[in-house]
Amino acid sequence: TLRRDINTVACHGPRFAFHALPTTFPKPDAGVLRGMSTTWIVADENAPRVHVSDVKAEELVTVGYGALPRPLGKRTSLALSLDRLFIGTADSLAVDVYDLTGRRLATWSAASPAPRLTEDAYGNAITELLRSLHSPDLRKQVRSVLERQPQPAQPAAYVRLHWNGDSLLWVELQPDVMAQTRMLAFGPGGAIVAELRHPTPLRVFEVANDHLLAASRGGDDVQHVVRYRLVERR
Repeated sequence: TLRRDINTVACHGPRFAFHALPTTFPKPDAGVLRGMSTTWIVADENAPRVHVSDVKAEELVTVGYGALPRPLGKRTSLALSLDRLFIGTADSLAVDVYDLTGRRLATWSAASPAPRLTEDAYGNAITELLRSLHSPDLRKQVRSVLERQPQPAQPAAYVRLHWNGDSLLWVELQPDVMAQTRMLAFGPGGAIVAELRHPTPLRVFEVANDHLLAASRGGDDVQHVVRYRLVERR
């Protein structure tokens, strides 16, 4: 148990890791915030819990005494393999690599241009975020707060990390002006060894050796969960 809000979780077999949000905000309606927090690693149920301190938390926008993710903002993402923890903060196309004792081993990075966003990308991101709020009055209040905040000068470099269960760490890039889904894969040595593209925006849940599981919003504005078969193009 943890007396803090858990932001993101990654697991691999009996092992899991989780990242918590900062415990306090300076004052109500403080605008855009990004604090530091901690990532915990639990290698198995009998092992002591270890942690990685001073990890950037996701960007938040305060709404009254609460907070919501900043549209197009940077979010902390985790992925876990048999013996490695990967932590990404989306400031750039870089991922920090740790062993399961919390010791930092390396930083994997790649050159990638900043996402080119459409003029209405920020408004679309706000609309997508508001879908999770069921009260019309609350949606109106939150929209008003979010629209008063500036669009991020530097959008998140990527959305989340995905371990494929074998040897690849997939990085789901921020959708750009082309509204495509694009992912890059780091190999075991930290170099980019594969790229995946899909012509429409997807919300990716899982990437394995032979398939990708994602949600896609159809023409009826309803989300559909789709399993795609992955084929290597030679």
